[in-house]
Amino acid sequence: MKKIKRKNIIQTLTLVITIAILIATMPLSSFAAAISIGDDAMANFTNAQFYVLGPSNVTTYTTSSGTKVSGSIYPNDLCKVLDSSGIYWKISYPTSSGSKIAYCNKSYILSNTSYCKRISIDENSTVYRKSDMSTSFGTVFTTDTIYMLSPISNGKAQIIYNVSGGYKIGWIYATSNQTPPTTTSWRYPMDKAYCTWGSSTNMSWGNYNNNAGARDYHVGIDIYGTGGKVYAAAAGKVAKVGYNESNGNYVIIEHKISGKTVYSFYAHLASRLVSSGNVEKGQQIGIAGNTGKASKGIHLHFAVIDSLNSSGGYYGYVTKFTGDKVTYGGRTFYNPNYIIKYNRLP
Repeated sequence: MKKIKRKNIIQTLTLVITIAILIATMPLSSFAAAISIGDDAMANFTNAQFYVLGPSNVTTYTTSSGTKVSGSIYPNDLCKVLDSSGIYWKISYPTSSGSKIAYCNKSYILSNTSYCKRISIDENSTVYRKSDMSTSFGTVFTTDTIYMLSPISNGKAQIIYNVSGGYKIGWIYATSNQTPPTTTSWRYPMDKAYCTWGSSTNMSWGNYNNNAGARDYHVGIDIYGTGGKVYAAAAGKVAKVGYNESNGNYVIIEHKISGKTVYSFYAHLASRLVSSGNVEKGQQIGIAGNTGKASKGIHLHFAVIDSLNSSGGYYGYVTKFTGDKVTYGGRTFYNPNYIIKYNRLP
């Protein structure tokens, strides 16, 4: 039997120990948890541990009126909620001499101060202190009581979940596993819809507008209707909401039609009334407005596209084309009038 050298044994043991340490320190999940979103809920924030949002110091106050400054919370201070009533929450946070009790505006704790839904997750997941996902805050388990405190955005969501002696507020990588309801029929997204262009040919689909460039032909419809109310054109699932410079406030809804996934796009909204979850045909999702630099007056830009743009920045115009669909910039745009009339893709 060949004699094993002591040096080789030591090297082997060192490698085994190193691998064991790496495995032990890896997060339980480095992937996005699939979230099942339940109904609106009210979370209990008392005794919730948290780190303030963002990289800057946050001012605290001596009373719940937020008028007299008490001190500052630093970005890496582990804080605790003592009372979550009102706009300024009573909290405790560390100082050089121990700890301090003061009041902090809840907008520095919650990324969305009016959103809370009961959720469940499909796998144990690493929780992070902040939305930059740079520092672990622990693990949330599938058996925990979990509430989502913000709609999923850029694959992340803020949550609160139960731990021994209280709760933790943190961030997880997340995707929604909700499937959109069956899309059986379509409607115009405004009642008594009419074209806001001088020419109402085909509700502005494919109409020419001199934009002093190659993209002069409209790939959507510009409309307005009763009371400015905007409705989901068909049953589906909210894929994204947000704001960008060109389109202003927008809502994007995912649908299944003709065996294909498509997205309806509602731009220039004055306000949005949905943020996530399934919607039914005819459910109000917003109010028509004049937001975004591409808007020249109060109206709704409505389009149907074959792919999701995560930034919400869809084109309003493309180069010259004919027919009821056109592919431009790697995306296919469909004539909404055709879909609404025939309940199928052209």
